Parts: sequence; C-alpha cells; structure tokens
Amino acid sequence: CTAFALSRLLLAPLLSRSPATAAGSLRRRADAMLTQLGGAVRDRPFRTVFLLRAAPLPIALKNYGLGLMPSLPSLVFVLMTFAVNVPFSVAWALTGSSASS
Repeated sequence: CTAFALSRLLLAPLLSRSPATAAGSLRRRADAMLTQLGGAVRDRPFRTVFLLRAAPLPIALKNYGLGLMPSLPSLVFVLMTFAVNVPFSVAWALTGSSASS
C-alpha cells in the first residue's frame, strides 16, 4: 500500500510533467496500452484490480503501476489487496504449520 500511495502522490505528477524523450513509437504503444488498462479499471474496477493483483508479477511493479491509474479508487485497491492476499497468507500459514521440523 505504501508503494501505491507513493506512486500516486509523487510519481504520477512527475511523469505527467516529464518531456517525451522515449522513442516515439514505443511511447505511443505504451500510452495506448495504459489507456486500455485505464478503461478496464474504470469499467470494471474490482475485476480488473483483482486480476492484476493475482498476476504473477513483482508486488512493487503492481503497486506502483496501479498507483499511476488516476481512475482507480483507493478503496478498490485496498479491498482487492485483501481479497487476493488473505487466501495466500492462510494457505502459506497452514502449509508452514503442518510442516515437521
């Protein structure tokens, strides 16, 4: 949640002001992809965020990336974080408790 908040407060304004120094076609493709993802977050926020949170990607990448989505309400982010992480936490806790030393 810290990475989400940091990217929303610090990274998003910085990126919106930076000049487009990246290669033009790569930048346009990235913008198009982010626009599509932003539309999915707007149309189906719970489903989209749940699937993104469950994706096998590094946590920091997901948190910072979702923090850059201005259409994503913080409450949806927090609820879907719990919905994805609680089952995995319970599963790992049960696996660890049943292991013999």
